[in-house]
Amino acid sequence: FWFALHLKQLEFLTAAPTSWLCYGCGSSERTLLVPREVIQRHLDQMSASSGNDRHYWHIVIQRKDDRFVLRLLGALDGPDLTPFLVSATDATPSA
Repeated sequence: FWFALHLKQLEFLTAAPTSWLCYGCGSSERTLLVPREVIQRHLDQMSASSGNDRHYWHIVIQRKDDRFVLRLLGALDGPDLTPFLVSATDATPSA
């Protein structure tokens, strides 16, 4: 799965004490809610594009068996993002 993280988005998210990035990976059952810091600490190991007044990083998440892995330059595996998988039961309020 491929996503873009624009510099302006990162600046906005960094202004908050806590922020997350949400990545839908094909269905509502495969939605990742990742703390910004997890992605941000690996940005220098990811592809990026720049031009005119824009800059963004290529966020690539690969499905490997039953895991979701952040892909880094050189097709290296980054952190396992599976712990950030949100399930429908996570959103159900308790009685």
